[in-house]
Amino acid sequence: MRDWQGIVAPSKTPRFIIDRLAAEIAKAMAQPEIKTRLERNGVEPVVDSNPEVFGALIQSEVTRWTKTAREAGMRAD
Repeated sequence: MRDWQGIVAPSKTPRFIIDRLAAEIAKAMAQPEIKTRLERNGVEPVVDSNPEVFGALIQSEVTRWTKTAREAGMRAD
């Protein structure tokens, strides 16, 4: 299993803002000192500045864990 983290924005955020955030995050993650600090903390930085790819990952995880929770008989009370 692999952990992942990301940054999300409200659903009605204008595309130009999403694109700008993605570009700035990619630029920051490309800085050697940031990459080194993350790696020292056991994080393997993977940057994909395509919001649709990240959205698809989130949706696949929701589907996966919803199924797992249902099969295990888990409920949110």
